[in-house]
Amino acid sequence: MLLLSALLYFLFTRLYPLLIGLAGFFSKKARQWTRGRLHWSKKTKTQLNQRKLKADIPRLWMHCASLGEFEQGKPILQLFKKRHPEAQILLSFFSPSGFELRKTELLADWVIYLPMDSPRHARQLLDFFKPSLVVFVKYEFWWYYLKEIRQRNIPLFLLAARFRASQPFFKPFGKWYRRLLQNFTAIMVQNQESEKLLRGIGYERVFRCGDPRIDRVLELAEQKKDIPLLEQFSNKGQTPLLILGSTWPADEKILLPWINAHLPKGWKVLLAPHEIKQAHVKKLMRRIQWPTQSYTALNKEPLRQETRVLILDTIGLLASAYQYGRLAYIGGGFGKGIHNILEPAAFGLPVLFGPRYKKFDEAIFWVERQAAFAVRDLRDFKQAFNSLQDEARLQQAKKELQLYLRQHKGAAACCVAKIEEHAKRFL
Repeated sequence: MLLLSALLYFLFTRLYPLLIGLAGFFSKKARQWTRGRLHWSKKTKTQLNQRKLKADIPRLWMHCASLGEFEQGKPILQLFKKRHPEAQILLSFFSPSGFELRKTELLADWVIYLPMDSPRHARQLLDFFKPSLVVFVKYEFWWYYLKEIRQRNIPLFLLAARFRASQPFFKPFGKWYRRLLQNFTAIMVQNQESEKLLRGIGYERVFRCGDPRIDRVLELAEQKKDIPLLEQFSNKGQTPLLILGSTWPADEKILLPWINAHLPKGWKVLLAPHEIKQAHVKKLMRRIQWPTQSYTALNKEPLRQETRVLILDTIGLLASAYQYGRLAYIGGGFGKGIHNILEPAAFGLPVLFGPRYKKFDEAIFWVERQAAFAVRDLRDFKQAFNSLQDEARLQQAKKELQLYLRQHKGAAACCVAKIEEHAKRFL
């Protein structure tokens, strides 16, 4: 079974780039993935030469799959940099959605695509950068990189990890996968279940630190940007505003009929679809029966007083937009899973979402305490929304949100403390 698992992994690492290359004929993201890795060693050496590696200082390599993982790792990186300001940082991404949005990240000295896992690539990257320590965020398990890092005796940490019993690590056939975990100097997990699962298979270097996303959203809430147009649209927060964040067509199938038939008098809606291409935005505007404008169109036309629905068709504003809201619906719960519900919660907004939320501890906790509501259809949505029109229930939901966030902050400090404890001689 060990040999079979190793062979399957080897085949995967060889076939994946070929399949992505073929997908590039149809997908911009796939093309970015392929082009970003062309001549990677030459590009990496050029970057390192532009900003020289310094001797006798900590060099940290942080790897994130994509943007979401970076948002979890960022509070840890910020605190590490604060405690070790002289350190040099290499940040790598597997996905274009992370790299393209963070390739100019100020916290990092260098930002690169992670070359596809192979023994040669692992040796080359470690030879180029010579890290003092390495941190992978959440669920990155690249065998050849992990093995090479371990062989070089470089401290290696997995941060903000979350494990489930359904994963192969915990199956009878999972011996090869469990060997992956032994490469880590320590693993910092988000919850008690993950800690219990790891200890159950004999992995003892596990520490329950929590979810650094909470530190991140609390920081974003403190550093919120004023958005004059949304301030005007919400009458400085006095007009009750329902914010629909990161919605997909499956969410919109419920939300648009509700807006058309049941939007209460005096309420307005800020709709931030996941897909912001103009074709989709125009389709949404045709389907909404209330006066509607798009945010980007306000560059050319004034915000009209009669507008009840504003479509936020730009990126980078949603996290701060929640400051103007009263309630939020977060999309994704009819697909792979809900998007970030911590961002609206940091501003005290009770949250509604689709039925696929069980991978998120905060969602489970808040649903149990009626600070969040899972909806399956229009009827569920109407019932949940109407229940929050009761001011006492609304305020109780807000208290539950704030209590959870207060009790679960501090994950970044815990992670950095464990890194320093287990990598003292490298810092």
